[in-house]
Amino acid sequence: MLKSERKRLIMDQLNQADFVTLDHLVSLLKSSESTVRRDLDELEAEHKLHRIHGGAEKLHSLQEELSVQQKAIKNVQEKKLIAHAAKERICQGDVIFIEAGTTNELLVDCLNRIDITVVTNSIHHAIKLVERQIPTVMIGGDVKIPTDANVGPIAVQQLSQLNFDRAFLGT
Repeated sequence: MLKSERKRLIMDQLNQADFVTLDHLVSLLKSSESTVRRDLDELEAEHKLHRIHGGAEKLHSLQEELSVQQKAIKNVQEKKLIAHAAKERICQGDVIFIEAGTTNELLVDCLNRIDITVVTNSIHHAIKLVERQIPTVMIGGDVKIPTDANVGPIAVQQLSQLNFDRAFLGT
């Protein structure tokens, strides 16, 4: 298969799935791992994709926000480490804010029935917190569908009236 055809097929795969593994591409293209790696390196140099460990992902513009599902599968081990480190900073009796986001969702997953109150702008975080019987305050506002976050003037107004011992924000 010609290099141009391999590169086109790689980009077609990325446009469908946002990320692809090296193993999948080797199988699909019926090429050696080193050939596929070179193709990925060239496509990255052409600013058409981003290389990641074991494959490649689609480039996203700063204006384009990934969905919660897309973010949830990226950098999972690092997010777990951050979540556990964040949990260690929470003290009994704290009132904390946990912003919507996949790293913060892992923090919510770490929380057991402890004496804290959590304020969040995430519908999914609120459900998990209530299931754990952790006192929860839900911030209202407009639901930003791709990120599961309540945002906008109502959310800002509510947040401006509250004080927290700690706040866990996504970036």
